[in-house]
Amino acid sequence: MSINPFGDAGMQRSLRRFLRSSVGATPVTPVAGIGMACRLPAGIDSPDQLWEALLRGDDLATATPFDRWDAGGRRDSADIATIGAIRGSEMLKLASANAAQPERV
Repeated sequence: MSINPFGDAGMQRSLRRFLRSSVGATPVTPVAGIGMACRLPAGIDSPDQLWEALLRGDDLATATPFDRWDAGGRRDSADIATIGAIRGSEMLKLASANAAQPERV
């Protein structure tokens, strides 16, 4: 009685042959990343820098810019005192002139 879950040596050879022939038979579609664009917080300029910051456990939250969010009397609230602000976001423009004020960055 064999305790090998794959049976005897002959069965193992057959299984190896089958697996080797099957691997090459699977069609593979090559994929290429040809570009990306992103805006990142805390002065990070690339996805690699973002990944490194995340791996280090960096805190990317910054003080909420007054020109970014009119928090009024709630400015001292811990919930909005820091955000993941993106430097230069005040230069972004929305296509719609009818966008609500909070949507206008």
